[in-house]
Amino acid sequence: MKKNAKIILWIIVILLIAGIIFYKANKPIEVATVNIEQKDMIRSFKETSTLVSQNEISITPAYNSEVLFIIQKGKEVNKGELLLSLDTKQLEYTKQNLQAQIQALYGQENMNNPKSKSSDTMDLATQMAKNSLDRAREDETKYRKLYEEGAISKTEYDAFNRIYQDAQKMYDMKKTGQTEP
Repeated sequence: MKKNAKIILWIIVILLIAGIIFYKANKPIEVATVNIEQKDMIRSFKETSTLVSQNEISITPAYNSEVLFIIQKGKEVNKGELLLSLDTKQLEYTKQNLQAQIQALYGQENMNNPKSKSSDTMDLATQMAKNSLDRAREDETKYRKLYEEGAISKTEYDAFNRIYQDAQKMYDMKKTGQTEP
């Protein structure tokens, strides 16, 4: 009987192990649940950002001048819209000065030609030299102030001072009737 008792004990142990395995295999899985409610969905959102152009262009003017108007940073612009405006008074003065010098050279050429020496030509050349001197004096005064305030270099001021001195010499020559220095 001992032998039968051992077999029965082994069968019970095997059945117990098989039962535990079967129970664990068929055990229900625990799952967390959530109650579903109907809500409105947000279809848009706001976000602050800064856009940077991939094809940014630096704009530099061909001459130094005072900025009269510049568009505000961040303002939307269209193609062809004015972004900034520069003061062109200095360019106009320079243009007038060069035109006066050209006319003075034509006057000098006419004065050197013995056939066309006349008081009208000399008066015109003197008047043009006077106009050129007046513009150069205004420029020299303006640039002297800029130099004194440290806004321009001594070299830039000296260039305008030389123009003024040359215009003074030209006017003095025309006034006295000289054709060459």
